Amino acid sequence: MKKVFIAALLAFSLSACIKGYFMEGSKIYEDNVSRIKIGQTTRDDILKWFGPPVEFQDPKTLKMILRTLDLTAETPAVDHPFEDAFVYEYTYAKTSGFSIIIYTYIKTDSKKDLLMVFFGDDDKVQYFAFRKGTEEF
Repeated sequence: MKKVFIAALLAFSLSACIKGYFMEGSKIYEDNVSRIKIGQTTRDDILKWFGPPVEFQDPKTLKMILRTLDLTAETPAVDHPFEDAFVYEYTYAKTSGFSIIIYTYIKTDSKKDLLMVFFGDDDKVQYFAFRKGTEEF
């Protein structure tokens, strides 16, 4: 009986539980997304409401790359409507797990919010798309 108690005590003392959270990017608030109006909202408005984007595409850079690759003859690529865009991402992840002597189990679940804003030549929003994935938590 004493050996069983010592074995159980040893197994319990060598076990562990973990729980953690991970967040990357700035939260994308739906109140600000609902304020975006196509043809009215400006690039400055987007920067005020959401801050600097995680990623952006500059039409001048795209056209320079296309010229370098000698692809400027293909006008659909040069005049692509999505060549000037801001991308905002917010990732939220949860991790949990446990370990007992030689067995370890870890589970991570990750969700992402994504906002893409496309601008016209007048620096006003031409298109935008928003996907809310973190509300599933």
